[in-house]
Amino acid sequence: MVIEISGEIKKIIEAAKSVADVERVYIFGSHAYGTPNSESDVDVCIITKDSINNKREYLKKVRKLMAPTVKVPVDLLIYSNEEFLKRSQLKSTLEYKIAREGIKIYG
Repeated sequence: MVIEISGEIKKIIEAAKSVADVERVYIFGSHAYGTPNSESDVDVCIITKDSINNKREYLKKVRKLMAPTVKVPVDLLIYSNEEFLKRSQLKSTLEYKIAREGIKIYG
């Protein structure tokens, strides 16, 4: 059974935007590549305009906002635009794969 995630994605984006200045959001992994199953989580990469000093606290706030309404498991990554651009140039990184194969869903 594959779960329809478009509504969930909108909720995730809104939660992320309410905590920081979000520039882009990508989904990657099985939902982006068309291979999800009932056990799949939604892999989300959030790219902010500016650097986030405490990423753990940011993610905690986003998760708290998502918790009441998002009903699928979500794996969140957070990067500043500068950090993501640097890392996405390195072929051995997850960011490289996200930049090339992920689906931009915001920005």
